[in-house]
Amino acid sequence: MRIEGNTIYADEGKILRRISDKLLRGEELPLGYTYYINGELLAEPHLEVPEDYEEVTEEMLKAEKMPLYGPLVEKYIRILYSLSDELALQRQKDEKPEAFKEYYAYCEDCKLRAKLELGL
Repeated sequence: MRIEGNTIYADEGKILRRISDKLLRGEELPLGYTYYINGELLAEPHLEVPEDYEEVTEEMLKAEKMPLYGPLVEKYIRILYSLSDELALQRQKDEKPEAFKEYYAYCEDCKLRAKLELGL
């Protein structure tokens, strides 16, 4: 990160993120007063300083979101299938191939939906 006057610039391939609330700000940022942090109005404006920001890469952002992926997929699956339903379908996939095929397609859709929601 480099500073020129009152503007901070991220190194190549990185973007600036406010540390306090993880707000992404882009590759360059003119420093000034901010009136909101984490979506909440501050009692007094805060004069931003370079130490309020960190540099992050796309890979770092994706890695931070990955722990959210599994629980989100499971949440979507639970809309139509309980855990008992899933176990039954797994046990009976040879006896009920059409039901298993529908279940499998729905799970794949849930995975895609979670990736899109998380930006992965």
